Amino acid sequence: MDFELRPVSGKQWPLLWFKSFVFWDESDKRVREIEFRRGLNIVWSPHEILLPSGSGPTVVLKRGKTLLTRFLRYCMGEEHYGTEHERRQIVKRFPNSVVGAVIVLRGVEWSVVRSLVDPKLSAAAEKTPLGRLRSQLESRWGDASFPMFCSTIKTALTPKIGTTSDPAEIALGFVGRDHDNGFDEAFC
Repeated sequence: MDFELRPVSGKQWPLLWFKSFVFWDESDKRVREIEFRRGLNIVWSPHEILLPSGSGPTVVLKRGKTLLTRFLRYCMGEEHYGTEHERRQIVKRFPNSVVGAVIVLRGVEWSVVRSLVDPKLSAAAEKTPLGRLRSQLESRWGDASFPMFCSTIKTALTPKIGTTSDPAEIALGFVGRDHDNGFDEAFC
């Protein structure tokens, strides 16, 4: 049996599609580049490697699946891509590194780049090659492009909630998402 997912009639693009992701080191070298296909992309790795530690429990070497999704969410406007300890470790290993993504939103291709050291150093542009936007990042310090992108993505992804919706149900749905303890007061 052949199984094929098809978009709703008349739709050519998903509402949101991560087309690609790039991680640059401090010398502007591409450390990692990942291309995504339209539709369902499965991020998989073999089981974690378990190493015995000298005087205690087993040490688990992680493969980076969660970090990749955190980087993607960071490209969409989240303030942080990990805990403070994780951020320090990444910046220690890759000082002045930058992540970027090509995100198709409602059929419009956006390039987004963000510094892993300073989240304020971020830029976004429609129909601009990701590499070109990366090379312009420092000159775009403080421009309104990234806040404008965040506003655009928020508008596109925020459901229109009727006044009869139960706020507690909405809050519980939000809390159910994987936030990795990223907020303190869920019901504010």
